[in-house]
Amino acid sequence: MLKDENLEPKYMEMCVSSHKILSSYQFGKLLNRQGENLISQPNALNLRTAIWKHWLEKSVEVLNSDEIFKSYNVYEKLAAFYFTLFMQMSEQQAYVRLLFKHTGLLQIVPECLSDHKNHFMNIYKQIINEGIDSGMMESRKVIDGYNHYLIWMQTVYLIRFWSADKSENNLNTDAAIEKTTNLIADILGRNLIDSGFDMVKFLIQKKTDERTR
Repeated sequence: MLKDENLEPKYMEMCVSSHKILSSYQFGKLLNRQGENLISQPNALNLRTAIWKHWLEKSVEVLNSDEIFKSYNVYEKLAAFYFTLFMQMSEQQAYVRLLFKHTGLLQIVPECLSDHKNHFMNIYKQIINEGIDSGMMESRKVIDGYNHYLIWMQTVYLIRFWSADKSENNLNTDAAIEKTTNLIADILGRNLIDSGFDMVKFLIQKKTDERTR
């Protein structure tokens, strides 16, 4: 009998060998053909959720146990998160590629990630709060969720990029992590937009002061 902890890798293995993401029925049927005695029908959606949750929890565990990681600035921590996540996912690149197979390039929240977005957001929240406290990120209250949204876009892009990366040791993904994180730093740090807002605010305040004299 197949143990519960072995269902996740077995599910990914069978998806890859079948060249498609299997439904609960399809997965159960294949297991029965292999002579596995199932007590109940495995739930494919629950398995996919558990797979992502495991990758994320393991990545956070690895990072939090690293003393050097604690000394990184927020953007270095963000890059380290991606490097560690892809390390955890490294043996299942073909499975992740299948997940993105029918996902449109412009789809903001791919179906294969939609059920796991909150898990990612919890990780971003810690990084963003630290970034704002340290002054490395601007708190833009007029644009609710702006920081989270941009990092989510980076995450979707990098996972999709990594899944299709065939370069040696995924060196192209390493470069993409570095370049997109630098871009995020340029955008989320204080920039020309913030200076523009400050100037507009100053001019409005100046006009208001003149009218009240």
